[in-house]
Amino acid sequence: MSERRRGGRSAGGALSRRSSVPTDESPRRQGAERGQPRRVLPTLKLGTYSGSSCLKTFLAKFQKCSDYYNWDDRERLCLHASLEGPAGQVLWDAGQQSSVDEVIRLLKNRFGSVRLVVSELCY
Repeated sequence: MSERRRGGRSAGGALSRRSSVPTDESPRRQGAERGQPRRVLPTLKLGTYSGSSCLKTFLAKFQKCSDYYNWDDRERLCLHASLEGPAGQVLWDAGQQSSVDEVIRLLKNRFGSVRLVVSELCY
């Protein structure tokens, strides 16, 4: 057995692995910590968006999922993972440090109803 030293390092100098349990202070999860039965939420699936279906519907689903699960700004970044195909290319325009609101703005510019009305006039 290796001897443990302060700071989580073993005698060989390698960092020890610690399991970290994320703490979540949302009201839905606090009840279980106070001895109340934990409410199990049904799973909602956001799905993906490629740009070929209605953006307004996809964003409504995204907002409902966000509200239902009480997502913070970091958790709302799952929007990035939900985009594929032409809609996923918006991420290149948005840049690596873009916020969810910035991505939504770009999606609306590219796939929003204003674009659809103009394209229908052209046909």
